[in-house]
Amino acid sequence: MHFTKTILALALAAVPISALPVEDNGVAVEGLEVRDTTVTCTPKNNKSSVKSFKVSLDYANAQAKKAGFAKGKSGDPHNYGNGDKIQWGVKGCNTKNAKLWEYPIYWDNKKEWKKDDPSSGQDKTPLRVVYIQDNGTHDKRPKVCGVMTHSEVDQDFQGKDFFQKCT
Repeated sequence: MHFTKTILALALAAVPISALPVEDNGVAVEGLEVRDTTVTCTPKNNKSSVKSFKVSLDYANAQAKKAGFAKGKSGDPHNYGNGDKIQWGVKGCNTKNAKLWEYPIYWDNKKEWKKDDPSSGQDKTPLRVVYIQDNGTHDKRPKVCGVMTHSEVDQDFQGKDFFQKCT
């Protein structure tokens, strides 16, 4: 009897204990969630009153999910061809023929882009959440690659020129 208890205790002690993996973009895997992370976008040529834009990845994930894959009256979301050759560092986002989507988002999580309203009536934002369709899930939900900003930003937050990754 004591021998069985001793063997059982030793066997349990020898079992490796490890956490389940979590994807790079903060999406929960097997019920675990990553804590909120913030990225900072600092455009190279910024004439706006905000010199660096902070974006919560939880907010970016929520906006990508809300945007989905159907284009609204604003023209968003739409495909992003990655002519800027941004390396996202997220599985599936850097593959040669990855179908990337982009969707306008705001900094400080205070506003939301309305995809079913014309873009002409909405406040400008130089920021975009970039995502792919995660075909590994039953509902083919968005998988966020990252956040990017236009490299040039006017006083009214209109973005111009190429995109750069927010870090």
